[in-house]
Amino acid sequence: MQYKIIIMFLTAFVAIGVAIGLVSTPAEPVPEPPPTPQEYLVAEIGRQDLADRDATILTEIIRCESGWEQLWSDGTVKVSNGNIGLAQINATAHEEEYKRLGLDPYDTFENLTYAVILYKREGVTPWRKWSGHCFVPALAEMGIVI
Repeated sequence: MQYKIIIMFLTAFVAIGVAIGLVSTPAEPVPEPPPTPQEYLVAEIGRQDLADRDATILTEIIRCESGWEQLWSDGTVKVSNGNIGLAQINATAHEEEYKRLGLDPYDTFENLTYAVILYKREGVTPWRKWSGHCFVPALAEMGIVI
């Protein structure tokens, strides 16, 4: 009987403590913040079995294509001459494939996923004509000749 009284007393004490803020309940786990686009790209490179060198190349391509900015200053996704987002994926050339894969190039991370898929298959070719003047010399300064 004494144990029941002690348990009731402790339960009441904790309930009052929680109510007035003296005792806290276990906190909900704090969710991890989403990765930055750069972190996501590196992880996606790994998932696609590519090397650190490939991450460096795609990082420079994206820097040259969009300055690592997915959005214009008004909050809309960067679209320039039919090219979408961070990696400036050309809608006309790639729409059928990214839709078949269930990817949305207007989504930051899915844009990067498709860029890695495209790079794995075609290398720098899809970007070289328009921004090669920017990324080729930058990579050469890093010792990467493409």
